[in-house]
Amino acid sequence: DEFLAWAARQTGRQLVYGSADAARVAEATELRGAVGGLTPTAAVAAVMATTPSLQHRFADGQLRIEPAQ
Repeated sequence: DEFLAWAARQTGRQLVYGSADAARVAEATELRGAVGGLTPTAAVAAVMATTPSLQHRFADGQLRIEPAQ
């Protein structure tokens, strides 16, 4: 959740969760590792690739987080 809020700020977007479940998963997920050297957009893609229960998209000024389908 903190990482996603940071990424949204860095890219000038609003962080939006598509459901309460998506927000709960994001808040409970503990990240490990580093994203140094990546742009915020690339960092989100890298982190979300390791979080199979969630998916993301950048659209309409938002960083939108949804449950994975």
